[in-house]
Amino acid sequence: MFPTRSFTHHQRPRTQTVSDQYQRALDLDREFGDRYGETEILCHLGDTHLATDDLDAALLAWQHALKIADEIGHPAADDLRGKLGDLARDTSDAGTGRRTGN
Repeated sequence: MFPTRSFTHHQRPRTQTVSDQYQRALDLDREFGDRYGETEILCHLGDTHLATDDLDAALLAWQHALKIADEIGHPAADDLRGKLGDLARDTSDAGTGRRTGN
């Protein structure tokens, strides 16, 4: 079964709500100085942006998460490097007109 326009339309507000919730959690992590939590939320926020095809926002979230992850030794650092590499390949492939498999 393929998603319909109606399904896609109804999912958009929900995804925006998810982004809003992550942003609120991120603000709290920053307020309390929870760098580990900040990294986790930035990872999830990047995933959410990717799911909505906001590649620039995904890139920024993951880059920021990786910077913190490297500073504190967070175990997600390697996964973030992989996501950033995949995103770079996908966007460069899009520039050449090639489709990438997902």
